[in-house]
Amino acid sequence: MLEMPAAVTRDRKTLIEQYHKVRSFSEELCRPLEIEDYVVQPVEDVSPPKWHIGHMTWFFEQVVLHQFQKDYRPFKPDYYFVFNSYYDSFGDRVQRNLRGTLSRPTVKDVYEYRREIDQRMDKFMHECDDKTWEAAARIIEIGLNHEQQHQELFVYDIKYIFSANPLFPSYRDDLPQGKSFGEPSPATFIKFSGGIYEIGASGDGFAYDNESPRHKALIRDFALMDRPVTCGEFLEFMNDGAYDDPILWLSDAWAVLRERQWRAPDHWYQIEGEWKIMTLGGLRPIVPDEPVAHVSYYEAWAFARWAGKRLPTEFEWERASQTL
Repeated sequence: MLEMPAAVTRDRKTLIEQYHKVRSFSEELCRPLEIEDYVVQPVEDVSPPKWHIGHMTWFFEQVVLHQFQKDYRPFKPDYYFVFNSYYDSFGDRVQRNLRGTLSRPTVKDVYEYRREIDQRMDKFMHECDDKTWEAAARIIEIGLNHEQQHQELFVYDIKYIFSANPLFPSYRDDLPQGKSFGEPSPATFIKFSGGIYEIGASGDGFAYDNESPRHKALIRDFALMDRPVTCGEFLEFMNDGAYDDPILWLSDAWAVLRERQWRAPDHWYQIEGEWKIMTLGGLRPIVPDEPVAHVSYYEAWAFARWAGKRLPTEFEWERASQTL
């Protein structure tokens, strides 16, 4: 895949450069798409690529330009409604499940919108006074982190869109098709001592407000497996009848499993008796020793119970990350 731009900074020259790198990366992610791919929304939880491109642009127009420039005139006022997501303070928006019904604005229109707002942002970032910059830079930094979050979501949404297509098209044909690394090592557990530890953002670098304030948490002694669960191990779980055993599942998980008829992790398909996985490079056989992915919390919880273990808590994860 492409290299993600580095973390942002509030130095004016550097932040302007970073703005254009992050924005360009979003368009680079779109390069393999055909025009028909931009509007597809197979389920409510997936947004069409066209909407992502417009929404990321909406953020900089609505939250930066409109807020910091007196008498600002929107590029197209209706776009405020079309590309808002959940920002109630900025007004109404298109329902999430209807984003894929919008044939207009066209993809061409959305890219024109993107180019215009980038030009306005570039002019604003270069010409605003220092006092305005001091206030705006913080929001621009949030905007770039917001766009990078959408880049991650965009890739997953594209994968879901293509996996919902019975032709299983490939997003990129130059991606590796998976290879075996040999039999995984027997799982061992790394021990961590308990105690009172500080949890949350430390104040160094960017963090969202839900990562703070940093606080103390009591953590008991625990042990964490030294490698991820593999696809082969998850297949053992499946072959042992786990998806038919309500004892392994949380009660709400069992209800969801039956309602949605889950039989395997997302993007796994059994074709002529062989399990295959949908990737950004298309459909390919599952590699037993690669880490399992696309499992829900419910499935991870059930697997851990089946294996006689449990999932680590958020605090335990953070405690381990401070050491490893």
